[in-house]
Amino acid sequence: VQTCALPISDTTKQAEAQLAALAVISRVNPLEEASGTSDAGPYRVRWQATAKVEPVDNVAYPRGIGLYQVALYDVRAQVLKDGGVWFEFHVDQIGYRRVRNPMVFQAPPPQR
Repeated sequence: VQTCALPISDTTKQAEAQLAALAVISRVNPLEEASGTSDAGPYRVRWQATAKVEPVDNVAYPRGIGLYQVALYDVRAQVLKDGGVWFEFHVDQIGYRRVRNPMVFQAPPPQR
């Protein structure tokens, strides 16, 4: 019994397109690029990211404060086909930005 609104072939094509769109979205850093478009095979993907939390410093052992700021984003992705929106989905994604340089520790000079 077929219970979906789309024929099986359309559902398969949509699943294929969603996997291609996820591959594109997974490479996006929403803290650096909050919106944009990219090709995903025969489809075009458009995204818009909204911060769920403001960026905070990450934690690094043993010093405590890390080199990056991180934030959680809701990324709304739309898959475009034939010039219009075919379908859309949301994913939660981490955004990051390097805000500090590593401190190089040197041994103190020998005591005489």
